[in-house]
Amino acid sequence: MLATTSIHWIAANGPKWAVTLGLFEPPTRGERPGGASDLPGVQEFLNGWRGTAEMLGEWAFYAMVVLIALAPIKRFPYRYSVSTHTLIAVAYLALVAHAAVLLDFASWTRPLGIVVGMLMVGGVVSAVLALLRQASFRQDRGRAHVSRLARHGSERRPGGGLEGA
Repeated sequence: MLATTSIHWIAANGPKWAVTLGLFEPPTRGERPGGASDLPGVQEFLNGWRGTAEMLGEWAFYAMVVLIALAPIKRFPYRYSVSTHTLIAVAYLALVAHAAVLLDFASWTRPLGIVVGMLMVGGVVSAVLALLRQASFRQDRGRAHVSRLARHGSERRPGGGLEGA
């Protein structure tokens, strides 16, 4: 997920930076192709949310970068790590809203749009389950108490192998 959003972020922002640095000429923009839509009201509604969707997607990307970067840090307490997973689900929902609004309207009826839509629905179901804390079957969990720890097979032999190996 992070790799895909990173590639998308670079592809969306890279040309802007290249123009700012003077490496490219700014493109001449014409009118956006509207196309004839069977659902002009829906298309018009989605077009009205473009700016919000762009901002929402960008900030969700930044949040996911930070949250995923925190995950492998051993000094980051586990009790907070659990919260980051919940926040990642929220960020995913924001990225889905971003994609749903900004994907070319005509693409939704093409194979790419159908596949993207199915993947988005699966991710939304997973994110909602995670947010509702239903993803871990909490009712099946029992309480446990660790009474002692023992290391088995971790003693090194003089030859470099492990005992019992």
